[in-house]
Amino acid sequence: MSRTIEAQRVVNPAMAEVTEFLGLTGLRWSELRALRVEDVAQIPMPALHVWRAQSDGYAEKTLKSNSGEVRSRTIPLRPRALEIVAPRVEGVPPGAHLFRSKTGKQLRGNLFRRQVQWNATTCRGLTIHALRHFAISYWLLRGVDVKTAAEWSGHKNPTVLLSTYAHVLGIDANRAALALLDTPAVPALSWGTVPESSKGLD
Repeated sequence: MSRTIEAQRVVNPAMAEVTEFLGLTGLRWSELRALRVEDVAQIPMPALHVWRAQSDGYAEKTLKSNSGEVRSRTIPLRPRALEIVAPRVEGVPPGAHLFRSKTGKQLRGNLFRRQVQWNATTCRGLTIHALRHFAISYWLLRGVDVKTAAEWSGHKNPTVLLSTYAHVLGIDANRAALALLDTPAVPALSWGTVPESSKGLD
């Protein structure tokens, strides 16, 4: 993702931060569009409150569970994400959209893609939604537990997230397993330590 962001910074630094923010927070595009200044919290820690979404060309909606209850979630903001947010909230009315165009209007997908040359030179065949997958994969690889990653990303069922990102967890598990195998303290094996019944088996 870093090469994509660097390429976009050359084209449009402000809009490149939108790409970076999506990759840090795991937000869906519709959720980012619907964010308001008032959705940024500082206490008890810097975080986003996500409870609305608005896809391009559609009306804003409240995120709800299957039972009809408002389904909100909180995403802690890492220092870099907070750096991106800070100038966008300073002196801005609480009800204003957090990410806006130069004219102060709600950000639109086609405008964003055009301003960072997403489809032309900087995206390398990726979709905007791929940034969400990047964020979740990064969390898991850094050791965030599946339940917490599911809460941050808005997955209703941690089991679904586990199934979707099992390959990511497998990478970490393979590295840990290889580290164990390469530990010098492990005694050397000889044929005498291998059960006769297992010899010759695939």
